[in-house]
Amino acid sequence: MPTTLRNTDILFNDGTTQSTAASSYAGPNYQVFTSGGTFTVPTGITRVVVEVYGGGGGGKGGSSGMRPGGSGGQARGAITGLTPGASITVTIGSGGAGGAGNNVNGSSGGTSSFGSYISCTGGAGGSGATQTAADGTATYSGSQRLARAWGGGLSGGDGASYTSGGCCPSTSYGGGGGGAGMSGGGGGGKASNAPGGGGAAGGVYGPGANGNAGSSSNNGPGGAGGGTAGGAGGASAGGAPGGGGGGTGGVIVYW
Repeated sequence: MPTTLRNTDILFNDGTTQSTAASSYAGPNYQVFTSGGTFTVPTGITRVVVEVYGGGGGGKGGSSGMRPGGSGGQARGAITGLTPGASITVTIGSGGAGGAGNNVNGSSGGTSSFGSYISCTGGAGGSGATQTAADGTATYSGSQRLARAWGGGLSGGDGASYTSGGCCPSTSYGGGGGGAGMSGGGGGGKASNAPGGGGAAGGVYGPGANGNAGSSSNNGPGGAGGGTAGGAGGASAGGAPGGGGGGTGGVIVYW
């Protein structure tokens, strides 16, 4: 007798059966959180797969250095042993604000989490201390770590810079781009007289929102990060452009 897959169980060739418990495993249904809320475990479901994205860090304001914000941490994990009808708190990290012109540092992005199971910190704000701001990190507790989530947003582009000629050349830097969350980061503003424009908006792969491009006006503000809580673009100040805001974090639950 061949092995047979039936509606509620598997019948093996020795006559024994095994329940498939199909409804207890992650499947094609999903729920996207772009702001904080509560996930209620659906009827018959005991296992979910969750993707978590921290908020992106804001880019540093331009002048003497171009420093983009770090991307929010990303995680993907399987959670088992859930109780149907149970409520799990979902927190969404906001994007960090871009720094104002004249070398003001960007702010760090916020932390996103799915209950106590998975948490991702936000990316660090761009600063004069480091060329590359640190990306956020992921923490797993009571969940099985899976391959990293590959969706989410892209970081915003840096604003264009300008180097003067003559005997004593100097460079005026554009604003740093905002780091990505589940939504894209905002672009940095461009420096005065730079031949290029403001930094490009960070796009998305999946359910997030695009960031906003940086200003193409001389020493203009940075673009805001995408999503419901994207970081504000840094203002033009001190004759220098602002940095881009970080993208909003997010959580996606599959079952």
